[in-house]
Amino acid sequence: MPKRYVFNDTDAPKFIGGVLIPPHDGREVDELYLSPVEGQPEPVLPVDGEGQGQTDLDANLQAILVGNVKSVTALLSDVSDETLDGLDRLESASETPRKSLLSAISEEKLKRAQLKTGAPE
Repeated sequence: MPKRYVFNDTDAPKFIGGVLIPPHDGREVDELYLSPVEGQPEPVLPVDGEGQGQTDLDANLQAILVGNVKSVTALLSDVSDETLDGLDRLESASETPRKSLLSAISEEKLKRAQLKTGAPE
């Protein structure tokens, strides 16, 4: 099931599809539970196919990366492969990349690759 990052910009916790989203925080939620009002609608890409859609995705990923290493690392097992790749790309490109976070992202990617290939851990 595809997931989408949802940010709770209210002062109250929000539940979507059994996922608790604390105030001023975000989580990935199965798209099945999102309505156009609650969920962030699919980004509309410009005619040339570049720009705005990637900017929206990067803004959502930056919102995740604002947290400390412990809070971001706790989310890694729940995010999609696309989100994991984006987090890796943005953290690597930051002015002060956090090595421990990059290591945790790499470990999660390796774990997923091993699960897909059936290789022992």
